Amino acid sequence: MNALDYLKLSAVDNMFSSQEERDAEKIGKLAEVDIVQLVDFKEHPFPVVEDDEMNELRKSISENGVLEPAIAFWNEDGNLELATGHRRKYCCSTLGFKTMPVLIKKINRDQATIIMGESNFKRRKDTLPSVKARAYKMMLDAFNHQGKRNDLTMAAEENEDKMSSREKLAKVANESIDNIKRYLQLNKLIPQLLNLVDKKRIGLRPACKMAQLPTEIQTVIYNYYMDNEVTPSYAQAKEMVDLYKENQNGNYENGILNAEKVNSILEEKKGNQKEDTISITKSFCRKYFPNCDTQIEIEQAIIKLFNELNQFRDQGNSAEHGMN
Repeated sequence: MNALDYLKLSAVDNMFSSQEERDAEKIGKLAEVDIVQLVDFKEHPFPVVEDDEMNELRKSISENGVLEPAIAFWNEDGNLELATGHRRKYCCSTLGFKTMPVLIKKINRDQATIIMGESNFKRRKDTLPSVKARAYKMMLDAFNHQGKRNDLTMAAEENEDKMSSREKLAKVANESIDNIKRYLQLNKLIPQLLNLVDKKRIGLRPACKMAQLPTEIQTVIYNYYMDNEVTPSYAQAKEMVDLYKENQNGNYENGILNAEKVNSILEEKKGNQKEDTISITKSFCRKYFPNCDTQIEIEQAIIKLFNELNQFRDQGNSAEHGMN
């Protein structure tokens, strides 16, 4: 049965069904579904990766089965599309299971999007900023399309209809509205800079400022990072944005903010760099750390050496005390 036949049949059934039956339909119909018949959520923002959480889930399913059914809905192509349960489906596949329990709900894509986001944010311990950015954008669009929340994943409140879409999203995601705005801004970053945010090389606040800059300027910032491994502070990013806004004609080549000005701003020391430091040239470091390609790897190697030196000293002190 495809989605169109299913919806036609449901419309006829509703004419002769009781309120209790209609309420049960909203909750969903539980079924054991062939895994190969389940398609992933369209443009699913949450990656399915092999990590410790996945290993724990696989162990649990191996020992106890799938304790909580996935949620699916009939999509526009007549297929059962997962709203939740992508990692459960993956674990079942790797364990050789042919079927898994699924709650089939009569919902539209906007409702499924909200359920998808809410479920993943509740289940996942650590979510990358880039994933939050994409998921929040999808969920916000869904709330805007709906106008109001009408699924069963969140308890209804008297004043809920008066809430803005961002307020609803903040409540579902358990995030402040200010942070919601910041993560949404990240969608305007070029992929290379967004990747640096995921790697914690760029903080959330300066990243949001950089997102207000055109692609050409963002590319200059990234190229400077590749050459010098330096990223803008919030103050530096704000200075760039202010200069860009002063450029009335918006022409990159002739504007106040160009590649030369961006480089000069990035060459200035950040506030947190003005304290006393010890500088070692890259050429010197590469002589002793030939397998380290980045500044972070070199720093980690040096820290490891200092830790090993301290352990060696501690062992030496212990041996001396033993002789005495």
